[in-house]
Amino acid sequence: MSKKIFFFIFFILIFSGCFYSSNYTIFQDNKTGKYGIKDKNIVVLKPSYNYISKIDSLENKEYFIFEKENRYGIVDINGKILLPDIFNEIKEFYNGVAVVKEKDKFGFINKNLQLIQKPIFLEARDFIFDISFVKSSANNKFACIDKNMNLLSDFIYDEVFSFDEDYARVKKDNKWGIINKTCKEVITSEYDYISEFIDDVFTLIKNNHTIFKNKSEL
Repeated sequence: MSKKIFFFIFFILIFSGCFYSSNYTIFQDNKTGKYGIKDKNIVVLKPSYNYISKIDSLENKEYFIFEKENRYGIVDINGKILLPDIFNEIKEFYNGVAVVKEKDKFGFINKNLQLIQKPIFLEARDFIFDISFVKSSANNKFACIDKNMNLLSDFIYDEVFSFDEDYARVKKDNKWGIINKTCKEVITSEYDYISEFIDDVFTLIKNNHTIFKNKSEL
């Protein structure tokens, strides 16, 4: 497809106020500026939302995140409110769990749209794997948490980094270490710096000495 054709289609979509999501069309009412959903030319969800987006990560579910007056909830294709618009933010689902925000605190809902963790954390990360990280409002530090909302560590980490395959780098008392997917420290937090994986190798620096550690050694 040429660039001219691509941009022509792009501008047609923008000015029509429509875009496709699954088998339905999310459209914007020209008079009110609100969003709704059509099935072909039939309106199945009236345009009454400031924002609406399909939840693609929940298979075989026609669920949509919507926003009204800066509050977010979840509605199905029939207009049934599945989760009231009480949250300031609802993030995408990962491994059947999504982060929600209420005021300035974060918690979690599951794929059944049940609140499995009240928003009490200063920060909550997505469940890219079966564990995630949450930040305490008591001491401003991170801990590991599983999908059953069990804490796998104390709130001891100053910073946590995304998992690179099976391992994640952490900082504790300004020292770097590495944890595995069970939140066990496979390299204790005693290094001045630990790099990301490069060709399955970590670079560890301590007291100006450099050590190369292969992933297979962990």
